[in-house]
Amino acid sequence: MKIILLSATEAAMPSMDWLLRNGCLLTLLCPGGDEHPGTPLLEAWADAQGLPCWQVSSASVERELTELVRETAPDLVLLYGFPYRIAPALFDACACPAWNMHFGLEPLDEAGRMKGTITLHEWKGAGEKVLQQHRILLGRSEADPIARLSDLSVSLLAQALQGVGLKRITGPAGSGVAAVF
Repeated sequence: MKIILLSATEAAMPSMDWLLRNGCLLTLLCPGGDEHPGTPLLEAWADAQGLPCWQVSSASVERELTELVRETAPDLVLLYGFPYRIAPALFDACACPAWNMHFGLEPLDEAGRMKGTITLHEWKGAGEKVLQQHRILLGRSEADPIARLSDLSVSLLAQALQGVGLKRITGPAGSGVAAVF
């Protein structure tokens, strides 16, 4: 399975690492400009892994993504905390599905507890099917609630990939990397 990932957040890194280890991560697109503090970290990670990574502007993202999809024929485009608007119709034209992963944090009480939500859904614009959703109670002692949600999102992504029929992910030839669900 070949996946193009679009992200602007370091919260995507555990999922990116898992996808890369399992031979699925094809390339990474990040937003350009200084207003996205996660971009340099994601680019450095991609560079260290030898993974192609490009910065795109909000004005060019649809054109560049369309071209990349045409050139690489991915099985999936995954948006993970990506700030630019992308018309869902773009994915109808390129004949590959797109999924969107996002988090939510909501205060629950004066004790400092929060409700965390992770949602993975199809990116269609309307009538989007929720593929996976998980809610968790986060205590006041939780040092970094986003990091906790980020770690949990790896399992949700793996379950969703299994749900679309991916029973085994095999890494690059000779790597010995395999994940069986």
